[in-house]
Amino acid sequence: MTENQIKNYIIEEFKNQDNSKLLGIVFFGSRVKFTEEELKQSLNSDYDIGIIYDGEIPNINTPDDWDLFLWSKGKWLKGFALQVELARYAKILYDPEGIVQKQFQFIQEKILPYWLGYIKNF
Repeated sequence: MTENQIKNYIIEEFKNQDNSKLLGIVFFGSRVKFTEEELKQSLNSDYDIGIIYDGEIPNINTPDDWDLFLWSKGKWLKGFALQVELARYAKILYDPEGIVQKQFQFIQEKILPYWLGYIKNF
């Protein structure tokens, strides 16, 4: 499945959500980090997809090979540890209001320079 197909699939799923608004889609994990050749050596590489939404928790039907992460707008803006990795490797597939890019930019400028130095100590 291509990145565009992932994005379009989720956008279509949100058309059935009455009380939830799609704010962002991020694609991350091994399918983003590694080359096609490296992925061929992996027996089971799923699709790691993150959705940022506003309103009620959406009910999304996903293919079996997806790991879907749902983050409310409040949770996204508050921040969480996984965002550091997302800011390093994730691809933004959908971000009409800039909420994802703004959070990633903050992490890249204010946290990553110190985080990477901290990790090198281990």
